[in-house]
Amino acid sequence: MGAAGALERRMRPGTPEELSVYGGLHLTAATAAAAEFDRAAVPRFLRQARRAAARLGGDHNLHGIAFGPTNVAIHTISTAVAIGDARTAVEAGEDLQVGTLPAGLVGRRAQVCLDLARAYTQRRQDAAAVHTLLDTERLAPELIRYHPGTAGVLTELLRREHRRSTPELRPLASRAGVA
Repeated sequence: MGAAGALERRMRPGTPEELSVYGGLHLTAATAAAAEFDRAAVPRFLRQARRAAARLGGDHNLHGIAFGPTNVAIHTISTAVAIGDARTAVEAGEDLQVGTLPAGLVGRRAQVCLDLARAYTQRRQDAAAVHTLLDTERLAPELIRYHPGTAGVLTELLRREHRRSTPELRPLASRAGVA
């Protein structure tokens, strides 16, 4: 955060490149805070990143840093899931149009879907979780099969399975090697 502070002091009002770096530093800090389960710091860092994205005015890839409102939303979802704030993750995920991400960002799209499925599972919205996992499988079948977080989500969904509302769950779990 020292670098972000130094950059903030000199950027008046800030070039797009400076705003991208500044916002990216705050997203990195939010991710680190989520990994440390620092529930107070995560929203503070995301708020600063959101402000920088608003000033930037759109999604850009400057200095090799993909930054803008979409990337802030993606980090909001992933950090919220990491700290167990499923409500925030679902709200951000339902507002984000993953289909608008550039076609080359298949892995990013799939990771967003997986994070959203984890949030739905935390909220016990099992049908939504299964449908989101199916979307993930269409985007990146290897993520369903090999990502360590997927097995936990599928195991939890199977534990409380209601076959009428989630008929696709068992076949999906089987394809993932979980059932």
